[in-house]
Amino acid sequence: MKTTPYLVFRGNAEEAFNFYKDVLKGELNLMRYSEMPGDMKMPGDMAEKVMHVGLLVNGEAKLMGTDSFEGMGPKFTYGDSFFVSLEADSEKEGEETFAKLSEGGKIMMEFKTQYWGDMLGMCVDKFGVYWMILFNPKAAK
Repeated sequence: MKTTPYLVFRGNAEEAFNFYKDVLKGELNLMRYSEMPGDMKMPGDMAEKVMHVGLLVNGEAKLMGTDSFEGMGPKFTYGDSFFVSLEADSEKEGEETFAKLSEGGKIMMEFKTQYWGDMLGMCVDKFGVYWMILFNPKAAK
C-alpha cells in the first residue's frame, strides 16, 4: 500500500504545485473545474481553478491536491497536524530540496545530522504546508 498526501488549497493550488514540480523535478497532471461535465461546471473564476492535480516524480504520484471553495466540503483551515515527509537519495539532494522548500517560508529545524545518525530538516513552505526532509546515510551506501 502506498500513501500519497492530498493537499487542499484556497485557490492557489496551481501556483503551489508548480513550485513543488520545480523543487522535486516532477511533472504535473492537472485538471481544471472547467473540464467537468456540462451540468457540473463551476461558475466564474472558480472554473479555471484546479479540480485535481497530481505531481509525478519518476512516474509515481508523490503529491496530489485541489482548490477548495467556501461551501465545498468541510470548513477549510490550513492545518499543522501533518507533515509531508520526503526521503532524499543523497545529502546534496536533501540540502537542495530543504533550501528550496523553506525559501519564503519558515524553518522549524535546520537540515542537519540528528543524534540517531539520519539527517532531518523541518520547515513550513510559503503556502503553509509542513515538510520533513530526511536522508539516511547508512541506507545510501
